[in-house]
Amino acid sequence: MKKLIFCTFGVHVRSQYYTFPNIQKNIIDVLSKKYEVTKVAFDIMVDNDKIDGNTPQHDPSKYIIKYDYYNEFPQSSIDNELKKIQSEVECKIWKIEKYNKSKIQNALRQMYIEYECGKYIETVANDYDKVIVCSSDYYIPFEINMVDVDKIQKKSNIIYFSRNNNCSGYTNGFYISTPAPISKLLKRYEHLDKILPIQKDYEYILKVIVDKEEIRAEFTDMIFFKIRNNNTIYWPGSAELRLNNIKSSNHEKEIISEYNKLTGNQYDKIKNVFSPCVDIQLYKYALYTIITGDYESCIKFTEPLKKISILSAAYLVTDSKKIKLEAESKGWEVIFLEKEENSKKQQRKLKVLQNFHPDLKILNDYDILIYCDGSQILHNITYLNTALQYIHNYDVVCFDHPHRTKSIDEANAVLNLNLVSQTAYTNILKIYEENKYPDNIGLSETRVLIRKTNERMRPFCEEWFTNMYNSNSFRDQTFFEFSMWKHKVNFFRMKYSEFPFKKGINHADPHNMRHNVS
Repeated sequence: MKKLIFCTFGVHVRSQYYTFPNIQKNIIDVLSKKYEVTKVAFDIMVDNDKIDGNTPQHDPSKYIIKYDYYNEFPQSSIDNELKKIQSEVECKIWKIEKYNKSKIQNALRQMYIEYECGKYIETVANDYDKVIVCSSDYYIPFEINMVDVDKIQKKSNIIYFSRNNNCSGYTNGFYISTPAPISKLLKRYEHLDKILPIQKDYEYILKVIVDKEEIRAEFTDMIFFKIRNNNTIYWPGSAELRLNNIKSSNHEKEIISEYNKLTGNQYDKIKNVFSPCVDIQLYKYALYTIITGDYESCIKFTEPLKKISILSAAYLVTDSKKIKLEAESKGWEVIFLEKEENSKKQQRKLKVLQNFHPDLKILNDYDILIYCDGSQILHNITYLNTALQYIHNYDVVCFDHPHRTKSIDEANAVLNLNLVSQTAYTNILKIYEENKYPDNIGLSETRVLIRKTNERMRPFCEEWFTNMYNSNSFRDQTFFEFSMWKHKVNFFRMKYSEFPFKKGINHADPHNMRHNVS
């Protein structure tokens, strides 16, 4: 089997939650059927700076693509390197009003990280037959063209470019080639002192190297969108260019379908717009919390729609007229319920069943639900935004329990705290034993949960509540992991240190619901 390098470059944390699943599916998985693929990353770490107005959490261990060779470059270190060339060369590209200082700086950073990638490929050139390079923030809407990949022979001096936006040269950031020519193109940074300043666009710099090295430029059919960290999708180029590219790719239906999936069917609105930048509307989000039986005396979390901008709605579910009026004055929509005899069981059933509970049918209008206990207030929006990006690839996002790691430990703890009866505790253990539950997937803190509303979630939610009901243990953490394990739920658990909420008020609990174990 021939060996191939697949390399990504750029600020990987910028949009990897959107782009990496499709890069994995439409490039890596396709290549792996025919080639031995080495996955390589050249990642810019942004030093806690904002990207597209947001401050993402940099944690390569959570990247969806599992790299064989990972390289990290702090942006501050790159900028120090850039100062050397900036002191010697007038780094201007095109007209200054189009390429301002910030854009030119970003362009230089990109060329520098590609330069590092090119140096690496040069050192391992003898070990590999082919190279595919892709920017980490490119959304790949269809499978890579394997005919073009197969055509490339090891000693050929050819690079396949995308026609996405050639401008005065060649589209940057997606290449199919062999080690020798691609390393020359990627290392164009070392020639900038002879190229800049120019009164042409960024893509022209690629053409300079292609011409200088007598590389044969060919075109593959790949079209891509650029995803930004502020949840926008950018499709560069004129409307005419986009239309021609789509038709020539032979993937028209896939491209439009993927764009509509990301933007909530915005293609018809942008097809005649130059370089549209549109908000991603992949999911509709709602927040909900529940206060029954006067368990909380007031609401500390105010104006949720202003504090969590991605939300389409925020619901407070209650059986209290006092809480209803307060919630409405603090920016919540209220779902008002009749009081039930056992408010604790009512609250747990609503929490666990989410949109599958008959009283919460309105939640079916949303794709993603954020649940938080009634005592919680938002603590860190960055942690929440990170969790909301993970949910794109999972059905549940949860958080580590701060003290325990096993369901049996939780069962022991709630028994010792008199939060369940001895009978309920025995029933819990019996259910574990009868199902041969291995209890090896950790333990979550369920004060905050992020879940999808699709039908795949129904068996898990119903299992979760059924076991609570049958055991007469309404400590939901005792059966959360068990139910995910039993129904093979695709979940991701974040660290407790990244918990986005905190306690804003102590429980009032006038009816001693917490210690009512009947």
